[in-house]
Amino acid sequence: QALTGLFLVPVAATNRIYARDLARYIHRNDRKAITAMLRRRLAWVLPWVLAVVGLVWWSGEWILGILQPEFIDIGTAPLRVLTLSAALAMLLALGPTWLKFQDRGRVVLIVMGLTAVVQIALLIALTPQFKATGAALAYAIPTTIAYALFAVLAGGSRATRPRQ
Repeated sequence: QALTGLFLVPVAATNRIYARDLARYIHRNDRKAITAMLRRRLAWVLPWVLAVVGLVWWSGEWILGILQPEFIDIGTAPLRVLTLSAALAMLLALGPTWLKFQDRGRVVLIVMGLTAVVQIALLIALTPQFKATGAALAYAIPTTIAYALFAVLAGGSRATRPRQ
């Protein structure tokens, strides 16, 4: 997972900039500005994420061969799973921040807590049969679902303004 995280550092680093803008737009209750900001972010994040996913998908064996050749056979599939999951999480990364700015941090904590429980259950269920790929799936499935849920809850019908 460290390798996939390294690929996505530029996205995570710039989310701080977007989070600051998001807070300002939420405070002004400016949905139009939020939409424009999300489009600007997507315009550069999506090509980067697609490039990283493509690189790992088609060159995962080569990448592992450089770093740890003995892991090529067992590590390529988990690397691909983790890269897809990280890419989706990065695309939807502002969801939890948006919820926190709406004073809905408790929702984030509950979803993350449930995500951890599901991850542990899936680790127990998937790892014995599917080994490293099962462990990757145990992380990826609940994480992807959590970030998708954050995005839906954040961008839903509730007002953008934080609760008073």
